[in-house]
Amino acid sequence: MSTKETAITTPTTAVVVTPVISIPGLPPLKWLDTTSSTTRVRTPLIGNATLDETNQSITMTTTKETDWFNPPPAPAPASINTNTDTTTTTTESPAALCNAPALVFQRDNCDDGCDNTGDWQLSVKITMQHTNLFDAGTLFLHQGPNDWCKLCFEYSPECLPTIVSVVTQDISDDANGPSIINSNSNSSSNSISSRTTTPTATNSSSSSVYLRVSKYASVIAFHYSLDNDNGNNNNADEDTTKTNTNNSSNIQCSDEQKQQQQQNQYWTLHRVFSMRNINKIPMSIGFLAQAPVGPDSCTAVFSEIQYYPQKTLQNLRDGS
Repeated sequence: MSTKETAITTPTTAVVVTPVISIPGLPPLKWLDTTSSTTRVRTPLIGNATLDETNQSITMTTTKETDWFNPPPAPAPASINTNTDTTTTTTESPAALCNAPALVFQRDNCDDGCDNTGDWQLSVKITMQHTNLFDAGTLFLHQGPNDWCKLCFEYSPECLPTIVSVVTQDISDDANGPSIINSNSNSSSNSISSRTTTPTATNSSSSSVYLRVSKYASVIAFHYSLDNDNGNNNNADEDTTKTNTNNSSNIQCSDEQKQQQQQNQYWTLHRVFSMRNINKIPMSIGFLAQAPVGPDSCTAVFSEIQYYPQKTLQNLRDGS
């Protein structure tokens, strides 16, 4: 291990969840403590992570069959059928799991109660080589086993890295957004219907995306942003007049918006919602890697972490 890298695993017998990593501008990160409110047994979910002290990035590796998902009840397991030119694969949906270790912080010392009413933002660049179905690097908010949400860079049944979110209030929902085709991806087309491998085939190239969570008033907003090589944002050198084919009205992009797009400062809205106890009980905020179906582990790199403890989202739609 390099002298600039620090392993931050913790013994599984630990009783107290002590700070394990510090990054400038970010409260100390700890492994998520899933202490039972009835038994008070301290049960931190211990993971495997390494801090690169040179660029302040975190590499997290999780074992197979790790996830956070509370599936809705169903009479029989749902399945996902994936067709390729030569193969038809049926894969069960993720099982009920709440065991992926997460590195998290809390905004306040919550021993004597918390003030969750303040606004804030947390963003990160996630880079990973997706290997198996539903592998993901994730931004994670946790208020209890039945109250949590996550914004994921996840490997979809279409064999594409995809923006995915889950909001859990007793039962988890599941929402897929756009697929992200990086210039260094092994995919040759950005068509979401392009399936060149089975869901369990290895993606030979890494890919990356920026994810951001904003909390303001009683609202949570999920945004994502692409790097300059992705080409999914409008090119500032092209005609920036967008025509709405539904009502034939024109939407003009300002010079500031064009500059934001050109400099990769444009955040695209993925989802907005609220949590039922958002300002009432402590909230843990942080990062996790997941590998729900395996059979291998999953590694995600979290870099360019930026935390703004008192920043208010000004415009939900354009992400400013």
